[in-house]
Amino acid sequence: MIDNIILANMFRHYLTHSKLCPAQVAFYWKGADVTFSNHVFISYAHSDNDPKIGSWVSSFHELLEAYLESTLKRTKPVIWRDKRLSDNEVFDKSITENLAQSAVMVAIVTDNYVESPWCQREAQEFCEHAEKTIGLAPKNLLRVFKVIKRPTESEATLPKPMRNITGTQFFIRMSNEERESDDENDRAFELNPEFGEPFAQKLKLKVSRLAQDISIVLKELEPANEAGAPTSRPDDDKPTVYLAQTGEDRLEDYATLRSELLQRGYRVVPNGVLPSTEAECRAKVEELMATASLSVQLMGTRSGALPGGEGADSISVIQNEFAVQRGRALRRVVSLPRWMADAAVGEQHKEFLTGMLSNAELQGDCDLIGADLEVVKTAMLSALSDIERGVLKPAKVSAVKSIYVIFDRADLAASKPLRTALEEHVTVLKSAFSGEPDAVREANIQNLAACDGVVIFYGSGSDGWKAAVDGDLLRALAFREGRPFKIQATWLDGELTEDKEDLLGGPNVIESGSEFDPRMIMPIIEALNEPDDG
Repeated sequence: MIDNIILANMFRHYLTHSKLCPAQVAFYWKGADVTFSNHVFISYAHSDNDPKIGSWVSSFHELLEAYLESTLKRTKPVIWRDKRLSDNEVFDKSITENLAQSAVMVAIVTDNYVESPWCQREAQEFCEHAEKTIGLAPKNLLRVFKVIKRPTESEATLPKPMRNITGTQFFIRMSNEERESDDENDRAFELNPEFGEPFAQKLKLKVSRLAQDISIVLKELEPANEAGAPTSRPDDDKPTVYLAQTGEDRLEDYATLRSELLQRGYRVVPNGVLPSTEAECRAKVEELMATASLSVQLMGTRSGALPGGEGADSISVIQNEFAVQRGRALRRVVSLPRWMADAAVGEQHKEFLTGMLSNAELQGDCDLIGADLEVVKTAMLSALSDIERGVLKPAKVSAVKSIYVIFDRADLAASKPLRTALEEHVTVLKSAFSGEPDAVREANIQNLAACDGVVIFYGSGSDGWKAAVDGDLLRALAFREGRPFKIQATWLDGELTEDKEDLLGGPNVIESGSEFDPRMIMPIIEALNEPDDG
């Protein structure tokens, strides 16, 4: 029995380290003028695979292999990783050989990884060998994928090409109340199945998406068929999409759209992190934006990188600026739900997002979408379809319309269904209540000056309140330089008082009834979208 165990262990060691490993015999692939014997090389710190806490890397390996096999269909993936128990041994020759023979490297990044000389060497050797052969990003498709198992203090020890790659987060942040959070100051927890089923499900979703992205690169590097033509779908005639880099809170949405675009064969730029100095960053954004036919920008509560340092323009501002400069030569889809502007982190970023919702110069000729990601994806694919068919986007009649909903503070909840329905079509400005009285009044005056139309939500407000609002609307014409409101409607809600009854039947007076019906807002939307006179 003991002899059998020894023999079994010897055979397992042989399979792991021998050049004649069965996986390598089963798969020998010459593509893109270089020979590979592995699809994927997993680079990791062995301390991140501790069996006491679930053997995370082993679980990741098994999931990746399963999802990659499903994605590659008839091809069984060959994934190589060093399965020895520690990385304190001499750097094995088999590692060097397998690095050179791998089409793609997946680096599982943690503080353990970036501090390990062994991992640093693996990363360095893969990047150097890649650059000497077909390159690290042939046809603009990266051959290195960073799986960020836990956030690191620094990646300075990694080779520059890897530092410039946007990784995929395999962790979530949780508040002290154990709720999932977007706050980067909250603690990070890796997606470990040992923590429960929700973590296991999130891990599977992430690995599935990673497998799809890897398969896109592998298919692009596939060998030629018998006729000498590539077996992967050519995409040289497809438009280039500038998918703007974003803040941490929208990285998941960014990854979803990027994966969708790559799977459909579109070239996506930037392919890596933008330069960290403002001058270089601006030059790179301008260069890449000039190659694109479509720009897609996901704006969130966080600004993203600050290439010029604290107080300088964020990466969100810089990318928007160069996209606007392209004018109608660049189709643009911008995702910005209204609540994100309200929840923006930092006064400077909040000011930028608020401006994006109402300032025509900041918006430029973009499709500004406040709905969920599926609506954004539909708009993105529709724009690409137009571009490929040579259909020009109609010129904008005017900037995105805005409506100012005026309501008493007691009606904050009651007016929410109306405001939510309006937000599906236009930008909604709402009454300000918090702050010093002068500041509140100034904010409401600015809303009256900027909006295209007004809805007075007449619910809990007294008759005196309604009279004061009517007086403000009359005075507003003075600082609107004579520009009339496109619509001035009154929405009746709550108990029907004598004064409310007196308004019934009047122009643009809408009685909400017992249940809110979104169709009742359509006269307001139609009035807002009427062409301007002249």
